[in-house]
Amino acid sequence: MTIFSSSPIASFVVAGLLAGTGFNANAADFRFPYSAHELESVSGRNAMFARLDARAGRYCGADVARGLFEIKAAAGCKSAVVSDVVSQIGDPRLEAYLKSSKQVAER
Repeated sequence: MTIFSSSPIASFVVAGLLAGTGFNANAADFRFPYSAHELESVSGRNAMFARLDARAGRYCGADVARGLFEIKAAAGCKSAVVSDVVSQIGDPRLEAYLKSSKQVAER
């Protein structure tokens, strides 16, 4: 993953996460632009995380996966993309949000 930034907007590129899964194998790198001000409020972080989750789901083919293997592969891809982007952003509040969302999903 590579970080690109210009002004207060940063963008992440995820490459190679999908090797061997069949999803987006030939697609462009995953890019996630965001503004630093989105991290300043709870509502901003919530909206940013929802946007990241939706974008990662589309990138990984979660919306078109049909069989059990495809669904599991897309879910794993989406989780990896979201985790990697959140880790690269490095905001502890966003990392806590990701951790709490994983705990809720596991219940």
